[in-house]
Parts: sequence; C-alpha cells; structure tokens
Amino acid sequence: MSIIRKEKDLPEEMRELLGPHFKPNERKDVWYVRSSMNPQSLIKLAFYMFLPVTLCAATFFIGIIYSSLMKEFRSEGFFIALLIFLFSVGMQAFIYLFVRKYKKLNEKIATGERKFGLWVTDTHVMSNDHNVGIECVEKKEIESMYIYASGRPRVDMVILQLKNKQKVMIVADWLVGYYKKVELLKQHLEKSM
Repeated sequence: MSIIRKEKDLPEEMRELLGPHFKPNERKDVWYVRSSMNPQSLIKLAFYMFLPVTLCAATFFIGIIYSSLMKEFRSEGFFIALLIFLFSVGMQAFIYLFVRKYKKLNEKIATGERKFGLWVTDTHVMSNDHNVGIECVEKKEIESMYIYASGRPRVDMVILQLKNKQKVMIVADWLVGYYKKVELLKQHLEKSM
C-alpha cells in the first residue's frame, strides 16, 4: 500500500477528520495536533514590499507618456517603461490573487471547515500541511521512524519509513506544541503505534 495523497482516496473515517464535523475534544480515539502555520503571512509581506516598485514604475511610465506628448517621443524609452510597468502590475496582481486565495483558506481554517495538522488513529497516521498536502498511511505499513533535520533554516522532521521504501515527513516545527521539540513528537508517535 502506498501513501494516500488525495482527500477523495482517503478511507471514510479519515476523510471525516478533515471536515467541519470533526471536534478534537469529543473524539478520544483520535490524537490530533493542529498546525501552527499562518499560510498568508509571508505573501502579505511580499505584497507590501513590491507596492513601492509598482508605484515607481507607474510614475516612470506616466512621465514617459507625458514627455512623448510634449513631442520628445523616444520609442525605446517608451517600450522600456511600458515593460517595467506591465511587469510590476502583473506581479502585484499575482500577489494580490495569492493573498485573496489564502485569506479564503484562513477563513475556512477559522470556521473549522478546513483542518491542517497531524492525526493518529488506531489504524492510520495522517498529516496535512500547507506545503505537502495530505499524506495518509496505515500504521501496519510503517517499518521505522527517525528524526531528520533539513536545510536552512533548519526544519526538524519525523520521518516515517514505510515497508515499500516510501517516506512520510512530519515537520515538528509546524505543529502546535512541538516547535523545536522533534524528539518529543517522535516519542509520542512511537507510543501511539
């Protein structure tokens, strides 16, 4: 059996855990650790950092148009200004659409319609994070478990090694209560197996 990555392919009992009907406090048979990441925080920063570039490009383009109206038209200056203006407006529009998408996602998270985190049941382990998405495996398919530190900035993970040599990576720093506590997460996962 391989890793289940799509919500529609999940067993019914696991699919229910992702929806609004799952109440973590009411289900004693499910260990749930919610995600601590705010998915839109960095993209908002990019939006506001790129805003002055867009305003400067718009001012430059308007200046070129004004100078061309005053009979000092230079085609190469006009096209360079036009390209800079279109690029900056395009980037700003792309960032705005991204911010709007994640604003809707945050609203779904706040209402409980969408959940991210780690679920451990009697039969399955499921992780759902903002980067990788859903990864669900049966406990009986897990061969071993170990800790791995990745890249810069350092991201600590618990790796579930499956019998078919696939791996499920659970990032400890993205789970509430486990920031810089990857050993504790591994201990809790081992106890639940």
